[in-house]
Amino acid sequence: MALAAARLLDTCSPRRPRLVAHRCGAGEAPENTIESVRYCLELKVPLLQLDVMHTKDHKVILFHDVPLERNMEKLMGVTGQIHDFNYDELPPFKQLLQPNAFCPEDAFPVAVKELKVSLFEDACRLLAGTGVLDFLERLFLVKGLIMVMPSCLIILDPDQPTVIGMC
Repeated sequence: MALAAARLLDTCSPRRPRLVAHRCGAGEAPENTIESVRYCLELKVPLLQLDVMHTKDHKVILFHDVPLERNMEKLMGVTGQIHDFNYDELPPFKQLLQPNAFCPEDAFPVAVKELKVSLFEDACRLLAGTGVLDFLERLFLVKGLIMVMPSCLIILDPDQPTVIGMC
């Protein structure tokens, strides 16, 4: 654990740029997807911020949605809440995603190659052993998500810090 703390401090030290891929590179890659994790790894981004939610059947997925943003509508073309759908029932992403509110006004739409919503477990597999730090925001924290998260996080290197924030 000391190694993990040292790596976290080194990443946050004033000597290094503080580069964080918010929503895992939203605006340059489809936000909160395996596709965006790969993109950030190619760019060697040292810190990824991912949003996780769970479906009705308790699959932990990469997704950011709050009623104000209506991301299901923006990203998939349907209304509703993630927790009302089983994973296999989730609609696919649109093939072109409009930039979110955090992107510059002149940002171009982002093409999506992998239309299926990404599982958090798959993101953990990609990040394992890379040395990339991840910061997770759990949206709508509920017992079901708390019960499933440890089995996903165990995939990651135990010396790789994971910071978890709750909304």
